[in-house]
Amino acid sequence: MIHKLFKQMVISNVISAMAVMLCLLIDSIMIGRFLGVDAMAAYTLANPVLLVFAGFGSLMSTGIQVVCSQAMGKGDEKTINNCFSLSIVVMAIFSFAGLALVLIFTDPLCLLLGAKKGTEVFRLTKDYLQGFILFTVAKLNRNWVHANKLILKTPDLLSFLMPVKRFDRRQCS
Repeated sequence: MIHKLFKQMVISNVISAMAVMLCLLIDSIMIGRFLGVDAMAAYTLANPVLLVFAGFGSLMSTGIQVVCSQAMGKGDEKTINNCFSLSIVVMAIFSFAGLALVLIFTDPLCLLLGAKKGTEVFRLTKDYLQGFILFTVAKLNRNWVHANKLILKTPDLLSFLMPVKRFDRRQCS
């Protein structure tokens, strides 16, 4: 069973990474082809911020999968529920803190990323960051819940509101 779960996780993570890279490639092609050089520069400057949020989401997802898998192996529903709930709280705090920080410090962040104040690239970078960050909370939590459906075997996206009650130890054998 562990080999099967590991194989599922590896395949899922590889496909996920390939999908992200494909999306970044398509974004780059579309922006460069249709919006121009300044838009491409703004997109490139803002990408590190996107990657920080994506990296944190992946880190949380992987960590919670390990902890919950160990708890499932022990049949410890309370630990599963507690770590799942705690990780949701941590993701929400990180998401809202990131939202606030980027919205409050957009100008200094654009300067830090390399955009020169008063230029078109600066304006586009600022617009891109502000547009992206508004949906970060929903995106991080959606990705997190989707990634954890493998381990927690939750039937739908809103099931994280209910404790995991359907655990059967025979699933791990």
